Amino acid sequence: MKISATTGHGFEAEFFGLPFTPVSLKQENVPYLNVAQGIEEAIVKQDSLFRLDPFAPSALPAKTLYEAVKKKLEDMGYVDIPLFFYCTVNLALDMWHGVDGFFNFKTAYFGIDLTLNPNKVAAKLKECILVRKEHLEQDKFEELADLIANGLIIQLTKKARIKLRKTNPLHEVVMGGTTIKVEVKRDTESGEVTALKIPLGAEVSAEMFDHIRKKYFLGTPRYDVVFLCQEDGILVRRKNPVSP
Repeated sequence: MKISATTGHGFEAEFFGLPFTPVSLKQENVPYLNVAQGIEEAIVKQDSLFRLDPFAPSALPAKTLYEAVKKKLEDMGYVDIPLFFYCTVNLALDMWHGVDGFFNFKTAYFGIDLTLNPNKVAAKLKECILVRKEHLEQDKFEELADLIANGLIIQLTKKARIKLRKTNPLHEVVMGGTTIKVEVKRDTESGEVTALKIPLGAEVSAEMFDHIRKKYFLGTPRYDVVFLCQEDGILVRRKNPVSP
């Protein structure tokens, strides 16, 4: 795939098929937004500013890269999951973080920085990759799509690990010769137990259920305790409080 542009702004316009030619802006002319805020801004302005569909890029370079990344994800087993490709040219992500566009896959984001500058060696953000005209040629195109797809999956994996690390503390409940570990959630202000989760596979008798109820929820007679079966365990929580 050949790009005819000879300037950086021309490269951006040709790649995304923009209805205008980007202009040189100074940072002070673009209000600062952090990365998360910049992502929200780009999502809002895709249609109103760029006239672009993030689910179906129309310009050949953007469309070809989008389809290649989507195919890589499908080959890795991620089928029937929407992939979005947003343009951020001249927005806060571009001006403050060096991101000209980004892919969004589930909760993962991975950016691209389009450049014709031979002296530019790396993108500003870790979750972003430099894209040069030669990267869009056939012999390097597959490698580019691989890097982006793998970057998205790495982001998903990291988020899953962070989520696991943020689970509530585990408590051991002992009754007779049986010990089980439960995840306990407390109210941040009062410290009272609001819910706990019993993991799947735990051998819990009716007596153990009653023991758990008394251990964690006794002393709040205005509440009843309910047991709810979920995919990853049994959730034990209070019902909504009732009038005394």
